[in-house]
Amino acid sequence: MIEIVNFYPTVREDNKQFLQGSLHVYIVDLGIDLRGVFVSKKKDFWYFSLPMRIAKDDGKTVKYPIMSFRDRDKTNQLLQIIKEQGKPFIENYLKTNPQPIETAVPSKPDQAKPIQEKTNVSPALEKRPMSKSQSSSSFKIPCNEWVSLPPRPQQQKKQKYR
Repeated sequence: MIEIVNFYPTVREDNKQFLQGSLHVYIVDLGIDLRGVFVSKKKDFWYFSLPMRIAKDDGKTVKYPIMSFRDRDKTNQLLQIIKEQGKPFIENYLKTNPQPIETAVPSKPDQAKPIQEKTNVSPALEKRPMSKSQSSSSFKIPCNEWVSLPPRPQQQKKQKYR
């Protein structure tokens, strides 16, 4: 027997009928508090998966389950029960919380700013005079200014003896 404790939406777009989030499930018989059951909904298609850790192995994406039973059928049964009880729980959650949340991906700040005309001199190459209050030992670069880096020292080439 399982009990669904809460649903945590991360992305919700009601106009596109798209939803992503995670479920908090309590498995009563075993006393397991399972968090991070991934839920995704696109129109009428629901996708549920148990918590997994995703890693790269030889350039391939590999998913390692965080929680599973030795018997794979029991794991599939658990996921099936979570699907059966999770859909009505999430639909009830959406009805009681009608406000859409902000998406997890922030909007691009470049789109909001007006495009400035290009100048011939880049700010990184401009020379800025030091004020009298700044000495060479306590020189600080303001955060909003670009300053060119000092040139790298030239390394001498090693001579090969034949």
